[in-house]
Amino acid sequence: MSRKSFAVIIGGWVCICVVWLLVFLWLGAGGYDYLTTPKQPEPMIKSAKFDFTLEYLVKGDVYSVSDTLVCKFDGYSYPISSIRERSWDSYFREHPEDKHLVLYQWVETVGIETYAIVLRLFPAEYFMADPNVQRESEYPFTIHIFDGKRGYYLYDASREKLLLEQCGFDIINWSCDPPIENQFVE
Repeated sequence: MSRKSFAVIIGGWVCICVVWLLVFLWLGAGGYDYLTTPKQPEPMIKSAKFDFTLEYLVKGDVYSVSDTLVCKFDGYSYPISSIRERSWDSYFREHPEDKHLVLYQWVETVGIETYAIVLRLFPAEYFMADPNVQRESEYPFTIHIFDGKRGYYLYDASREKLLLEQCGFDIINWSCDPPIENQFVE
């Protein structure tokens, strides 16, 4: 047998082994689940818009923010070894790149900290009546303090509450289109 034929045979076996290795890796990473796991029912209404206005008080001054939350069905996500879940997307019409709206921003001179009071609306699942989301809140949003220096939300509830009290933050009025009535079909 010549060297050339031997190289072709070995090359062929290597290719076959690589293909089988990729198949086993795909199956091990949930590929079989992708093929066999059922997906959640699809929504009848796939997109909707929700106008909202928030009036609030900061340090004795009244402010207002209005925008439209655009929500849409974004297909299915495929978590490994799980049911194929509905995936949703949402964005603000006036600020499409932002996941929250800045209501008020200030700098504390001690430590030169930059903080912002931000409004985060509930996810699209809430507004699009996804049955996997609970709807037991008075308002479909949360108010957080965003730490601009560190680039994340304060998750210390007592510190957040203290900063909101120091700013004299209070909600005056909230109006928002209600979540839709949606149905989901197989």
